[in-house]
Amino acid sequence: MPLRKSKTGTVTGASLEPKNRGRKGGLTGSKRVTGETETETTASEGFPLPDVPSPYGFDSSPEVAEADSNARAKVAEKLKQTGQAVVGAIINTASAAVQATNNGTISANTGVDFAGIVATGSAEVPQYVEGMSNAESTKRRLEIQRQRNTIAVMTDNKRLEQDIVTLGIEHRKLEGKVIDYHTEGVHNQTKTVQFHRAETARDIETSKLVQDKEHLVQQNVATEGTQSLTPGIKKEWEQKLELQSVKSEKLRLEIESAKYDNEYKRQELEVKLLSGF
Repeated sequence: MPLRKSKTGTVTGASLEPKNRGRKGGLTGSKRVTGETETETTASEGFPLPDVPSPYGFDSSPEVAEADSNARAKVAEKLKQTGQAVVGAIINTASAAVQATNNGTISANTGVDFAGIVATGSAEVPQYVEGMSNAESTKRRLEIQRQRNTIAVMTDNKRLEQDIVTLGIEHRKLEGKVIDYHTEGVHNQTKTVQFHRAETARDIETSKLVQDKEHLVQQNVATEGTQSLTPGIKKEWEQKLELQSVKSEKLRLEIESAKYDNEYKRQELEVKLLSGF
């Protein structure tokens, strides 16, 4: 499909190519420099670039989709081949450097041959990367930017959901604080009940103390009464002792009298026996 012609005095894709940089007319994409004709411009390997009506428009025709798919496949294949070649070159260079080091031809003080590096360089445009017009580049960048916008909105949405969850967590914490507040109130009520029970226990012990004091007074009165009875009881016991002494003396006299009577009767009997009756 034909590509829109570049306007004179504007920056085009051709002005960015290395071979046109620094050349007169290279910045504006002059046809004298770029060789662009009035008909159409093609990319490398003869692949025609799609015509884009506007940098901000999108062409969803099957031809554009197929062309884009083919271009992607070519770029992937060439990048794969180039990558394999680069890796092989790096491996060969590293092997040569190791071999030279082992042979003693390279030392740590060996300088870099910048001139040789520049001499082996190339200013040609690499053909393994497909070219792309400004319009196509703008279109694809807009597509990527729109996708980034979608991802950004999705990310913000997830962050909003995280903020909502954080709000829920803070609400749960508030509920926990409220529960702690009421729990502490119950603890205070329990302490109040324990205080009143302690007061009641104190009053009970005070009443017992008053009773114990009255018992003490009563015991003192009983003690005083017992003490007042002590002299009488003592005198009574003294009299009982004296009576017992009298009874003992009377009993002793009775015993002596009985002994005398017995002796008298014995002697009287002996006299009778001696006198022959």
